Amino acid sequence: LQDKKGEAWAHHNLGRVYMNLSNYEEASKHYEEALFLAEELGEEELTVCSKDALSEIKGMEKSI
Repeated sequence: LQDKKGEAWAHHNLGRVYMNLSNYEEASKHYEEALFLAEELGEEELTVCSKDALSEIKGMEKSI
C-alpha cells in the first residue's frame, strides 16, 4: 500500500527537522521531494507550504 500523501508530508516534516538543526542542504532535499510529490498529487496546501519553506531557507542561506 502506497501512501504518497503521507510520504509527501513526511518529507516536509523531515525538512522542518533539518531546518531547525540548521542543516539547510538536507532540509532543501526533503522540501523539494515534498514539493514534487505535492504537485504530482495536486495537494495545494502542501505545495504552498513546501515552496514557502524553500523560500525561507534561501533567505537564511543569504544571511549566513
